[in-house]
Amino acid sequence: MKNAALAPPLTYRKFISLPDERLFLATRTHWFTLIPPTAAVAFISIFLLSSIFMFFLSGWYDIKFLATGSLGVVTVTFAVIATILVEWYYHLYIITTHKILEVRYLPPFYHSVNDVLLDQVRCTEIDVKTSGIINELLNIGNITLTFDRPTHQEEFVLADISNPDAIGMHLGDMLDTMKRNASSQVWYRTHDNNRPFRFTDDIYPKPISEVSQYGI
Repeated sequence: MKNAALAPPLTYRKFISLPDERLFLATRTHWFTLIPPTAAVAFISIFLLSSIFMFFLSGWYDIKFLATGSLGVVTVTFAVIATILVEWYYHLYIITTHKILEVRYLPPFYHSVNDVLLDQVRCTEIDVKTSGIINELLNIGNITLTFDRPTHQEEFVLADISNPDAIGMHLGDMLDTMKRNASSQVWYRTHDNNRPFRFTDDIYPKPISEVSQYGI
């Protein structure tokens, strides 16, 4: 299975630190998520450049204002777009046989890691959701994992990733294999209204196969 955007090896390998830990998936959000913010920045930039040019044609300001203003708008536009691209590039979802991580990194401003250790929690449900015509066409969706903790339930969301249905089934099978001796199995929510919930054994009865270096 091919992912929309795969993390380079040097990015995720430092998060594989436990004995016998193997990579299951390393991916980013789908590239399509870059279009709305980038288009908004480009639209604002064009509007500002047009306004500056109109003021220049009206005779309110001289050529120096036109050059300085245009240079400032273009510089800020490229800086904002570069920030959007860097945030997307360093926003990773990493799933191994021992943990699930969401990594956010914007050098040199912040570095955030949200992780779940799979041997310390019990996954009770995997919910896959795809909303909208474009997301259906591009196969983009969210995977929500519900974990039981001693005092509360907690959700971990893999947002706007490619191939959510296939990844959700493989992930459910992996978690069910890890917890084979537990008292309950992992439920997988499907799009079938007649059978909205199914055991992962019903969907993917074979043991999970070895994954490739970059993903499933």
